[in-house]
Amino acid sequence: MLRAAPALLLLGTLPGCLSAEFSTLRIDQAPAEQAIEQLAIGMDLQQCLDLLGAPTSVRRDDEGIRTVLSWEWLEAGGYGLSLSVPLSEQASASVDYGTDSQQFRQIQVFLDTQLKVVDVSRDRTR
Repeated sequence: MLRAAPALLLLGTLPGCLSAEFSTLRIDQAPAEQAIEQLAIGMDLQQCLDLLGAPTSVRRDDEGIRTVLSWEWLEAGGYGLSLSVPLSEQASASVDYGTDSQQFRQIQVFLDTQLKVVDVSRDRTR
């Protein structure tokens, strides 16, 4: 970083425009990690809902036997830098750099016909 300091100082003396951007987005809320760790096989539906709150979706599994409760959320973010320097009155040069990431996450709780937890699945990304 110390090697970059003179370049950054020089950059500050040049005519032009330097901009930076940072963004973050979360759609829906993840259940608390502590609550997820307390999930246990054999818990009933009410205990599960007391721990995690309302799921974002409820469905039947592919065999139509188990009930699947899903808590789903999206985490996204990124940053970018842009530099534009005039070359003449009619022209300028610019360079842009940026990154972004997007992660879909979910917890699925599988309930048997007695509405007892039989399995828990944590899908980190899709």
